[in-house]
Amino acid sequence: MDMTNHLMPEFAHKSLFLPWEFDECARIIKTHQKYNLFFRNKTTALIVRDPRDIAVSFYHYATGSKEYNYNGTVSEMLRHPSMGLEAFLAHYKSWSERAKLILKYEDVKNAPFEHFSMLLDFYGIQRSEDEIHTAIARSDFSAMKKAQANSNNLKAEFKEGHQFVRSGKSAQWKELFSSQDVEYYEKLMEQYNCHLYD
Repeated sequence: MDMTNHLMPEFAHKSLFLPWEFDECARIIKTHQKYNLFFRNKTTALIVRDPRDIAVSFYHYATGSKEYNYNGTVSEMLRHPSMGLEAFLAHYKSWSERAKLILKYEDVKNAPFEHFSMLLDFYGIQRSEDEIHTAIARSDFSAMKKAQANSNNLKAEFKEGHQFVRSGKSAQWKELFSSQDVEYYEKLMEQYNCHLYD
């Protein structure tokens, strides 16, 4: 897990200045940030998740993170100006008009070989079926949890006992959202004309 940034650099991170080791394709850079002019004229793929589940996932992340040290409720998180649903929608809008490929997390999870192959084809990367299956196996949640247990970087970043890799389940929001939260979400989706998860 600590090798992730080394193998695929992250925008606005020191890993961006590491040499790119893969001659067969152009450098691939990942980011969680909004669109930046740095990426103009670049071939962009966007992977999205149900924003309600993003909010739940980020809530657990922020409460376990030493940096964020968030101690509010899920409802407060949803309405937070920089961490809530509206921030996600601004992020999504900044990329969705520029991305040439949009994949849903839920689709990738349900059919990983098909969608991972689609992503490789999109970037012109040739890999055998065995290599793709190996990559998928090494990326499943049980493998990621083992990697997390051995990650000194994550141990330093999070509070004792925090589980960075949890379950990845879909529709977790149903267990935590109040009726007012659902109404708030639906209102924002209409306001931003975002209907990915109607």
